[in-house]
Amino acid sequence: MDLLLVGASHRTTAVDVRGRLAGAAAALAGRHPVSVDELLVLSTCHRVEVVAVARDARAAERELRCALTGMDADADGLYVHAGRSAILHLGRVAAGLDSLIIGEAEISGQIRRAVAAGRESGLVGPILERVTAGVLRASGRARSETRVGQGTVSAATAAVSLLERAWGSLDRRTVLVVGAGEAGRQALGRLRKRRAGRLLVASRSSHHATEAAGRTAAEVVALERIASVLADVDGVIVATHAAGFLIDADDCRVRASADRILEIVDLSVPRLVDPAASGVVGVRLQTVDDLGDVVRESVRRREREVPAVERIVADEAERTNRQFIDRRDRRDTAVA
Repeated sequence: MDLLLVGASHRTTAVDVRGRLAGAAAALAGRHPVSVDELLVLSTCHRVEVVAVARDARAAERELRCALTGMDADADGLYVHAGRSAILHLGRVAAGLDSLIIGEAEISGQIRRAVAAGRESGLVGPILERVTAGVLRASGRARSETRVGQGTVSAATAAVSLLERAWGSLDRRTVLVVGAGEAGRQALGRLRKRRAGRLLVASRSSHHATEAAGRTAAEVVALERIASVLADVDGVIVATHAAGFLIDADDCRVRASADRILEIVDLSVPRLVDPAASGVVGVRLQTVDDLGDVVRESVRRREREVPAVERIVADEAERTNRQFIDRRDRRDTAVA
């Protein structure tokens, strides 16, 4: 029995490739691969990773690679970790060391939600429960024992900074936020704090949209009316999930004007704004892969904490790996 991690991140693949991998990973979560006993699927805007407890590591790697990429020749940025290396990698992810924004805290919650979903589906069992508890313990120690998470920096706040950089100021600007989940609420809060003019929010959940609007004095827009309000907004931040594009090139043409640029930041993976929209006159479309320059200065102070965090992650990885080996040996002995 081995521990195996197969995945791709913003460091190895482009956003469109990650979008296809995310769809394949979602399908993988709905069935039980024959070569694994337990499976965890972690899919975020910056990464798609599957962690497996495998009876045969080589067979599991082949099966997972095939399930994720199929015949997609562009999806060649997969990486593989096994055993202690898999635990160490997942610990670095949980602590925010492998994030676009060093030390970001959202990933810990995303791992917890992935574990809860896996537990509910029956794919996550006692071994992955123990492994993820270990990496989350490393994350908790990193944030309590170092200053790697100092300050508030996230993809949503970085998206707001992109808009502010484009305009010089958010004053009198009208911005639509699509999504009222964690990222959408963060974007709305940041926009309000930076004194944006008029805020609009759209969501699949009218309850969540109303709740988010109440906190930020935003106006609620029905999701199906997004296209009709584009003519009235200066910028759009998309931070949600959907089965297909929510904004296409034709939607953007209502605002076609070289004198008044419509700024769109699509944080979603898979992308929810048609890439063809970037070819429309008067539209500037950016994705999560364009956030790097914005956040680089903000995270510079966190980089000094990285060596201390690496030591914490390595320490917890060693402890968790010993627990995994002990449990594996006891199981193998019982089976024998």
